[in-house]
Amino acid sequence: MTFFTTSCAVYPKRVLLSMLFLILLGCGVDEAQEPASETDRSLSPRQQANIEREKLASVESQLEQIERDVLAAVRAGDRIRAKQLIDVGLRIVEERGPGFELNQARLILAAGNIEREAGNEIEARRHFDDAMAIFHVHKDKKGRVETYIALGQLETRRGDYVAASRQFAAAEALMPELADRRLPGVFNLNIGRLASRQLKREQAYKHYVEAIRIFSNSKDKQDMAETLLLLASEEDAMGRTRASKRSIEKALRVFRNIEDMDGEARSLHRLAVLAERDKNYGRAKKLLLKVHDLYDKLDRKTAATRVMRHINALPVEK
Repeated sequence: MTFFTTSCAVYPKRVLLSMLFLILLGCGVDEAQEPASETDRSLSPRQQANIEREKLASVESQLEQIERDVLAAVRAGDRIRAKQLIDVGLRIVEERGPGFELNQARLILAAGNIEREAGNEIEARRHFDDAMAIFHVHKDKKGRVETYIALGQLETRRGDYVAASRQFAAAEALMPELADRRLPGVFNLNIGRLASRQLKREQAYKHYVEAIRIFSNSKDKQDMAETLLLLASEEDAMGRTRASKRSIEKALRVFRNIEDMDGEARSLHRLAVLAERDKNYGRAKKLLLKVHDLYDKLDRKTAATRVMRHINALPVEK
């Protein structure tokens, strides 16, 4: 099944070249469908089985790389690129046949997450249901937990907090059976978001702190930095301005360490807003100029223009 229809006309040249490269990488697998050569016929059944396993491992490795590239594209805010990569991966699964169902399910789950963030609730739910069905058949508990969390995010976004709580409870029930170090952090992060939407500040604060601890232990710097920004928002809402500033500064250091310019820009912007609120307009302007330069480097013209308007609207210090 193909979940995104594409045509050469909608792809930029660099994406077409990338897709062609991926297809060429997989060409070796097609050789298995050609008539066996004299050399193939001379191999023992064990040798032939080893060759087939190597070919399958090569395709699985290729699909796993696509999954990582999809995540990177989503984090960079490039949903179009992420969708194109997902489509490439699903085409490979379709062409190679049985054996890659879990790769397919993870790609479908990623597609659902993208549709959810785009506000396409019906499409997102359809993808989540398809992914969950595959994970159930293959008894993949980690995949089921990730899908329950994704459904909980969808319900949180819709404002149905009771339904969201049910999805998160289903994820929590399976969590003790997993040896995954990162997933409990993702779980606490999303429970924190749910609590924040319900204005349960202390509860959200506690879950964010726990998520940060888990991400720190599992070396997930990106997730830790993103959660620090969420924690800062809760601290600010609770009147803990100094703590909020410290959390943003910690996030800024992590983003710089992993060379995430988008995260760096968002952190600096948050610090600029705090400086402006304290009527420290000179510092706010310096920080906003740095934000503008980062968005300029990222070719985020709309964001850069918005920041420049903010700079021009600042009061002039006497």
